[in-house]
Amino acid sequence: MFHLWAAQKTDDQLKSPYLYTIPDEYVGIVLGIKLGSGHYGNVFAATYKGEQVAVKKMQIKTPKDVKMFNREVAFMRKLHHPNILKLVDGFRLSQLEYIIITEICSGGELFDAITKQPNKRFKISNAQRVAKDVLSAIQYMHDMNVVHRDLKPENILLSAPWTDGPIPPVKVIDFGLSADWKGTPLYHFCGTPYYIAPEVLEASETRSTSYGKKCDIWSLGVIVYMLLGGYPPFRGDTNREIYTNISNSQSVLFEDDPGEYIWKPIKEKAPEAIQFIRRLLKKNPLYRPSARQAFDSSFIRNMVLEPIEHAVATDNLHKFVHMSKLKRLIRYEIAQKLTVVDKRRYLGEFGDGNEMSEDDAQVKLQDYGVEQETIKIVFNAIDVTNDGEWDVSEFVAAVMEEHLYNTYETIKRAFVEMDANDNSEVSLSELVSIVGQEDAKAIFEELFPGADEQLKFTKEDLRRYFETHQPPAEEKGDEMDYDEDGNGLNCSVQ
Repeated sequence: MFHLWAAQKTDDQLKSPYLYTIPDEYVGIVLGIKLGSGHYGNVFAATYKGEQVAVKKMQIKTPKDVKMFNREVAFMRKLHHPNILKLVDGFRLSQLEYIIITEICSGGELFDAITKQPNKRFKISNAQRVAKDVLSAIQYMHDMNVVHRDLKPENILLSAPWTDGPIPPVKVIDFGLSADWKGTPLYHFCGTPYYIAPEVLEASETRSTSYGKKCDIWSLGVIVYMLLGGYPPFRGDTNREIYTNISNSQSVLFEDDPGEYIWKPIKEKAPEAIQFIRRLLKKNPLYRPSARQAFDSSFIRNMVLEPIEHAVATDNLHKFVHMSKLKRLIRYEIAQKLTVVDKRRYLGEFGDGNEMSEDDAQVKLQDYGVEQETIKIVFNAIDVTNDGEWDVSEFVAAVMEEHLYNTYETIKRAFVEMDANDNSEVSLSELVSIVGQEDAKAIFEELFPGADEQLKFTKEDLRRYFETHQPPAEEKGDEMDYDEDGNGLNCSVQ
């Protein structure tokens, strides 16, 4: 959790809600090897409060540096996603030195991984995995009205060391140039030469037009092109040449130079990869897909992830049916934000849509070990929204792994989804619109047992609830016993 300590402000230029002097009890950070460096300073492996972390030491010399530090900490506090680097703490060591503490990603930068590959190119399957992870992060950021504005291989970390085989999950880092975006025009020049979108160049040079969140989509297109081709699509000997080639581009080319044999086999083996890049590198952002639309491309949808183990899915379903209505709702909100590729891990081909037919749903439940005579009862538990429909996200919520939902970060994400009015509280009426009148009242009773009627709850109320309730109960036997509402019999509410 990011701690806010009593601030010792210096001068007006350095005043900020994120500039806090580290208390005496937290000075024992043990720095290890250097993991990386940049214009901002250095990153070290470290031990902090008994855990392995990464420490980014930033040299603050100007008010602009202070602004970038503030922005990075603010956005990292706001964003909680498995493909975005997790913030642990952040504070001031001295007037000119600030540190950001994050989870540690021991695999290094994606850029270094590219340079270590044969011919500096990735296998198609690994390019797919990177594209899917980064696209998932982009979709989440854009849903949270955040534009990164500096996506590049140097700002993507591998979560674990890797040399060959399937690449481990990757995480997006460095939010020093990010911006809130709720439709407000952006004009400021941001980005790195090879990866910057043409509308960013035009907006910053002429201010006759503006840009928005699709500049991140362009950057991802460049990254995927580099992963497969080993070089950027728009090149030049100087930054000005690169910018000119980006601005003058009408379409991206996939032509091999004499003596090379790069794009021809990709066109033959994976034409969907070429199509994916072409879509992301549309010069006019109006014709460029959103992150959510990009997930519908065959390049992403045709990914094959290892399906969840049958025994694990069955056990998770059992636990779900025994859960309280509130915990089921939290899992449902998280499941809705999973990508099509992730949903396919749990439901196979059924994960491609939004709804399932009754026959298909019954087949899946029987596959999970649910007897025919109890299918309707189990469905009542799975039907979180109480609309009588066989919803794919509801099924995924019932069988997905605990680590995807049982953390405070995911609880906060679920709260944001329930807070339709974006006022930092969820009203009874907002909850009714999701689960119906009866279950909404039941959930408020779970949150405030025995209290007078409550009409709203906050993120803090949710935190207290999950701190005082134990994780889902372990399986209590081979058989599943349920009442007519789909609640577990002989089982306390978890």
